[in-house]
This record gives sequence, C-alpha cells and structure tokens, in this order.
Amino acid sequence: MEPIIFNHIGSRLNNRAESLALRAAYILTQHAVTVGITCCNIDFEKWFSPSNTETKIGLMRNHYPDWKERFDEYLADMKNINKIKHKPPKLIILLKRIEKEIDEMFIEFKEWMLQKLMADGLPQLEPLMNANEIIAQVMNMNDPEKHEEGRCVAASKLLTLSVEKPDEYELCLFFLPPEFLKSEEVLNWNILTSSDKKAADPSSIYLEHCFTLPNVNMLTAAELKAVKEQLHSDAQPFLQHADEWLKLSYSTETESGTHDFFIKNLLPATRPINDSIAKNELLKYCSSGGVSSGSMEIFLGEMPVQEIWKVYKHFGVIKEDTWAKLMECKEEPRFKKRWPVMAMNIPWHPTVQQQGKEQAQVLPVKKSISID
Repeated sequence: MEPIIFNHIGSRLNNRAESLALRAAYILTQHAVTVGITCCNIDFEKWFSPSNTETKIGLMRNHYPDWKERFDEYLADMKNINKIKHKPPKLIILLKRIEKEIDEMFIEFKEWMLQKLMADGLPQLEPLMNANEIIAQVMNMNDPEKHEEGRCVAASKLLTLSVEKPDEYELCLFFLPPEFLKSEEVLNWNILTSSDKKAADPSSIYLEHCFTLPNVNMLTAAELKAVKEQLHSDAQPFLQHADEWLKLSYSTETESGTHDFFIKNLLPATRPINDSIAKNELLKYCSSGGVSSGSMEIFLGEMPVQEIWKVYKHFGVIKEDTWAKLMECKEEPRFKKRWPVMAMNIPWHPTVQQQGKEQAQVLPVKKSISID
C-alpha cells in the first residue's frame, strides 16, 4: 500500500495538514508518495536556491499571485535589455539594479518560506525523501499536463493512474486531503460506513475509521522512522490484505467483491496496529498534552473514480485543462467504478479559510521594488 498525497501550486490545501498526511502514510504503510509541489517544499534548499534572477522571480511569482503583473513586467524588461548586444552603460546599470533588488527581496522571501514550511513540518521530512522512504514525483510547475517519463508526471495521467509502466501505481491509492471531510456538505457527498447496506452499491462512498494517531508533526524524521520500525511486525497482516484489496480493485473494470474483502479481511487486520499505536512510547509522548497535541483519524474506504477527481478540482489542485482531459475519458469502464481511498479527519486543525488569513499576516515586509 502506497498512499498518494497530491498537491500543486495554486491549491487551497493546508501545508501543515498535508505534512500530517505524509507522516501518517509513512508510519502506517510501505511508502508515502508525494506528487506535485510538496517535494519542492520538503527539499527546500535544492528548490529554493536558484542562481539566476529569472528563476527567483518565477518562484516569488508563484507564491505572490497578487504581484504577478508586476513580476511579469520585470521579466519582460530584463528580456528586452538582454536582447541588446551592445548595451549602453545606463541599461547595464539598470539591469544590475533590477538583479540586486530581486536578490534582496528573494532573501526575505526565502527566509519567510523556510520559517513557514518548518512550522508546517515539511523540510524536516527531507532525510526520508532522500532515502526514498517517502517517494517524490515531480509535476511541472507551469504546465501540470506536461509529461516526461522519469522526470515529471502529468496531472491527468496521475489521476487516471495511466503511466508507461503498468504496475507503477498497482499498490497506490489516493490519500484525499484532510479538507475533504470538512467539505462533505459543500459538494453533497453522502459518506456511508462500510456496514451500511447501501455501501455495497458501486455508486456510493463509504469510509471506515481505521486508525487514530496523535499529532505526529511533533516528531523528527529519525523518530518517525523509529515508530514505523516499532509498528512493522503488527502492520504486516494489514499491509498484505491492503495490497490484495488494491490489486482486486484495479484488476477488473467492474466491481469485484472489494467491499466484502474490505469488511472480512482488511478491517480485522487494523486491530493489532491500533494496539501497537496505543503502547508506543514515542506516540504517547505526542499525546502528552500542550498546544500541539490532538489526535487525527485515518479512514479507508472506496469512492467512485470521478468523485475522486472532483475533490482535486474543488480544492484547486487541478486546473481546467486537466479537468477537460479527465472528462474526455470519463466514459471508459475503468473510470465508472470505485477506487480505494484514504482520508483523514483532524478535528483540532484550522480550516482552509483560517490558514489563508494566517498566511496574509506573515508575508515579507518589503512589498515593492524600486528601479527608478
């Protein structure tokens, strides 16, 4: 079992909640898979240490959409100046001044970004990602539909689990963003439990509360690895059944007993893990109290494929060009069934709207570039 945590530039998802999802997926399954912008936020120094001014402007432009027009003007000015082979001294001075001002602003931006991401718990995961214990898949920042085998995955290919290697996503399932369960009423989702009589209906959504974890954002990469190793033996029966459940779900174009398998095999296998979680000393430490304490609930279940797509569209993770590609293939039988999903409820976590307000308050003080 390899949960996919998918986020990209411009979404309305919360970085801290995403960090919790990555950590939970890492602890409970074989691997966590992060796709999109998050791998850049984890490997911060690599992605936020560009050498050229244009890339620095591009990074700031992606994070400050209100300044997009102004940044575009500076890029255009630099491009026009650089076209001139024999630049007069005034233009050379102007270009150097632009570069100097951008460099100074980028230093402030980088310090702010690192402070924010550290608070969210993402750069701390770098050792796990570098060791391929958290698997990273890059998505092109400017064109999410660009696909290059071995380099970047297109959003539509990811959401249809359609890649060149047929078994690449064989054991994957989408770990829906925590905001999903907070938006159930917004999109009129009727979420059932697995024991509900209607849950066997392929058009229904069912989710079952399987695990409870404390706030694991408090743990370092080394501590997360220790917890995973300590849960390893008790997790094996669950992981074996989970892999069978996933293969059964993806192997046919129609429903094939996955709901029955979930109830009879997968659910009972979660109990030993929960017992192990309750006894784990590091996890007890996370539950010991304080501002950062609080539990999170992990759910497993099944959801119609096209409803999964709607989740990512609703939260702005995918744009209209990706949605159009998904609509082109929606009539294929394999997309008119259910896929396994993972979800998470964080009762104590701030809403998406609250996060937006917090972010607005911590933008860098310097808000203009003077080149006059």
